[in-house]
Amino acid sequence: MLSAAGLTLGGCSVRWEDSAPEIPLVPIPTREPIPAEDALLWLLTDCRDLAATESDDAALYTEQVAVLRTALYRAGIPIETLDETLQSAPAAAAPDPAAALRRIGDLAQCGGGLFPLVISLLAQRWSSVIAAGSAVPEEALTPATVVLWDLPFLAVPFAELTDAAEYGFEVVAAQSRTDQDDTEQRESADSSLAEIRRLGQQQDRRSGGRTPPSEIGYPLPFVVNSEESAARLATHVATGLINGYAGLLPTMVGTAQRETARDLVAWLGAATVIGTTWTVPATAFPGTAVDAASTAEQTP
Repeated sequence: MLSAAGLTLGGCSVRWEDSAPEIPLVPIPTREPIPAEDALLWLLTDCRDLAATESDDAALYTEQVAVLRTALYRAGIPIETLDETLQSAPAAAAPDPAAALRRIGDLAQCGGGLFPLVISLLAQRWSSVIAAGSAVPEEALTPATVVLWDLPFLAVPFAELTDAAEYGFEVVAAQSRTDQDDTEQRESADSSLAEIRRLGQQQDRRSGGRTPPSEIGYPLPFVVNSEESAARLATHVATGLINGYAGLLPTMVGTAQRETARDLVAWLGAATVIGTTWTVPATAFPGTAVDAASTAEQTP
């Protein structure tokens, strides 16, 4: 009986397997690229190529590679893809800091989480191009036909920061020497003041005239009564302008990113140029607190 039962169960086992339904093939899920992924991967290799040069900014570009790699990984690009890109993408024949400025339109399509970092990096490029005595490429400039932003109120905080900086540099200029034998600081003060006024006028146009009237004055961080203290004030004001502009970048969301990107790079880049005139240290990401050391431990 046990033998017969075993044969019966064995037959049942065979029949159950034969009658089991076919299991369809399960498709392997594919990863959706993050916004502007191709442009961002190109930017990563551009940082790599510039870091390999013997330029004065090579250390800054090396830091940009490390920080951008971490940011892209956190945004959803697999680390294997990032490292393969860095290792296999052909190097540019003649790396040029201006190359990234020509791709602002593509890079501005990135998600909001990456936008401030990308704009800050491009502002460093802007500063580097100006420092080299080169012209900013036309692709990086806001068309002359653009006067008013679609969301003009977003320009108001920038104009308010610029107004405070304008007052600070008026004090710097007033306290700088005018002797014929030593006019370098006064000329630098006048040049910085003229650039800041230009930025303020442009920001007021972008806001559609919504910026409030200029303040009569602003509190100074210390007494300014000499050329030396005026130079310290210039450094303080330029640093504040860089940090202030960068601090407003996260307020740009959605379509505002694409519309304002060129202006934002130009404004933060111009503030960075002013800063270098007044001994503000050059950084890989002007106005931000990120650095390679703070991200290295958090990336595979």
